[in-house]
Amino acid sequence: MEELAEGLLRTTFRVAKWLLFELFVDVVLYWIGRGTLKLISFGRYPQFNDRAEGRCIFTGFADVVLVFVALIYLLPA
Repeated sequence: MEELAEGLLRTTFRVAKWLLFELFVDVVLYWIGRGTLKLISFGRYPQFNDRAEGRCIFTGFADVVLVFVALIYLLPA
């Protein structure tokens, strides 16, 4: 019985982790990147297609990394 509960709990946590990761990447990073690209291109980019979605996610990831790096160097130790 313990093994069954352990397996069920492990599966539940894996699904929750996958959902949170997908939510973070597909929603948070996408919209951060989309906003950045719109700001840089004065509202002309991105159009809706598969390549633009990947570029938005990558740009959002780069934005988050750059903010963390800037905070590390700007905040006093």
